[in-house]
Amino acid sequence: MQSTEKPAGDVLVVGAGPGGATLAYALAKAGCQVMVIERGADLSRDETLRGMPPETTAAYQTAGESERRRLSAAGGRCTDTFTNEGSGQLFVPFVGCGTGGSSSLYGMALERRYRHDFEGWPVSYDEMAPWYAEAERLYEVQGSPDPLRAVEAGCLAPGVPLSEANAMMFGHLESRGLHPYRQHVACRRVAGCGLCQSYLCAQAGCKRDARTVCLEPAIAGGRVRLLAEAEVAGLEASAGHVTAAVVKHRGETLRVAARVFVVAAGALATPRLLARSGLAQRSGLLGRRLMRHAIDLFVLALGPRHAEAGEAKELALNDYYAMPGQMLGTVQAFGMAPTLEYLRNKPGRNLWKMLGPAAVPVARLFARAPIVAGILADEPSADNGVMDGPRGPHLRYRLGALDQNRRLQLRRRILRAFARYGPVRVFGTSELPALGHVCGTAMFGERPENSVLDRYNRVHEMENLYVTDASFFPTSGGVNPALTVMANALRVAHHLEAVL
Repeated sequence: MQSTEKPAGDVLVVGAGPGGATLAYALAKAGCQVMVIERGADLSRDETLRGMPPETTAAYQTAGESERRRLSAAGGRCTDTFTNEGSGQLFVPFVGCGTGGSSSLYGMALERRYRHDFEGWPVSYDEMAPWYAEAERLYEVQGSPDPLRAVEAGCLAPGVPLSEANAMMFGHLESRGLHPYRQHVACRRVAGCGLCQSYLCAQAGCKRDARTVCLEPAIAGGRVRLLAEAEVAGLEASAGHVTAAVVKHRGETLRVAARVFVVAAGALATPRLLARSGLAQRSGLLGRRLMRHAIDLFVLALGPRHAEAGEAKELALNDYYAMPGQMLGTVQAFGMAPTLEYLRNKPGRNLWKMLGPAAVPVARLFARAPIVAGILADEPSADNGVMDGPRGPHLRYRLGALDQNRRLQLRRRILRAFARYGPVRVFGTSELPALGHVCGTAMFGERPENSVLDRYNRVHEMENLYVTDASFFPTSGGVNPALTVMANALRVAHHLEAVL
């Protein structure tokens, strides 16, 4: 098929998630002309599925596999099937696809990494601090200072007063010598806020995601163009420069040229695109060192019930992560127990289906109960990774023995801390479809021998190719990666202003 030439302007960005949209917004403010290419749909359209997970719709319950995939895509979800290289299991990872990327689905927790999280990084906490502050202002992050690092309070709005249920839990945790604080979230909590964790927000402007905060304002300003439902098949390069992106769009092949190319397609897609293009191969680390957060969920069956969904993301503590000798993981409010319809329609092994009619009274026991999450930092391993295979993408991942031990320790501490509230651990969070906060597949560093990118996220051997999604993480850290991705995108955009 004959290709059509198409100029992108100054910068072409592949991917409209937090790393791509935030960078595009900052470059547009600086006067650059930017094209953003997104494989998924433009989620500002009317036909998207908002305010509920696809699994809770009547259509999903009776639909075949192709219709379920269509509904998932309309809800901003990835529909690609991956193969678990170890077991041969096929699975669809729970990550975003469409404008806003995974931020369209995220729980809005935007936390700074701790100082010790920057060990082994080519940039320090102090270098990132002003970009953290700018990202917090941009995404309107609300919360209170973490008592264990009050000197790094951040640029936070105070948020609404604590609910009665959360005030009760805060008091209990403080009585045990712990240090809870108001979780840092990017949510305006408008009237009727449904929290909208894991699905597209139905309230205009409530969830502060990359689409609504960055992409749409930048497009409205006239300096950013969006090409949605377009797949970048490869990047063409010559003499250390990328010259064009080869894009498949509505049956047409486009060759899109730009001065600078930025890949922000996500840590599962970015390394595969670079590998298909024959780029970033020097260190042998591309696609390797895949990390995820091992997340454990605990329903507080005897806990105080939340009056409304929006108040279910107010609590966090880092006592098991910040203190010397206790770097296990962070603890955060995760939300409320999902509806029975959602639980019954989840794919794979499903206890709620097996319970039959008995599932109704069991689910009623947990209605509006708080859920807390333990988020474990994952040590990088070169044995874990993602790659393309002859039948599609393959993923190789195993939690190491030391991490498994740390996970058990964190579970025990959470069970003790919340014992009076009857914590019940939720099973299934260890499975590959529940990939939490995947990162690390194109790490940055100082030397090309042991990293894929330099300190400004430029591919070492290419003069005009950058990566700004969570692929660049050398270590996962124990907090949600989204704010670091956003802050780093602002930092790289500032660097590119000088380059351009």
